[in-house]
Amino acid sequence: MAETNAEQARQSLSVLNAYFRARTLCGQVLYDQLAVLGLDADASVMIDLHSQTEEAYSGLLIGSNGRVYEFSVDLVHAERSTWKDVTESATAECQRLGEREPSARLVVAFEAFEQIRVAERGTARTG
Repeated sequence: MAETNAEQARQSLSVLNAYFRARTLCGQVLYDQLAVLGLDADASVMIDLHSQTEEAYSGLLIGSNGRVYEFSVDLVHAERSTWKDVTESATAECQRLGEREPSARLVVAFEAFEQIRVAERGTARTG
């Protein structure tokens, strides 16, 4: 059963990140803000994304720099958007969950991020 849950979490995360990398989630403002933060959307992993209203979204993201961000993005008033670095608490939670619940979305997201990093290292060596 745990493997089934882990596979479901991987599939759900994969679908979310396919939309994220295609830049079809919640408008250009999110991607512009990532760029301002110096983050590459293609090397980041969206963990969760929730619509607060038609113009506001919140979520959790592992940035291309390996840091974890909790964010709230306002599509109409970008200056109202907030980004908070929650790396320490997210990493601790991931370690705690990894022992008891390896199929948790946060654990699966960290695994996906590591796969991206490994793939990038392989590309850098062959490129």
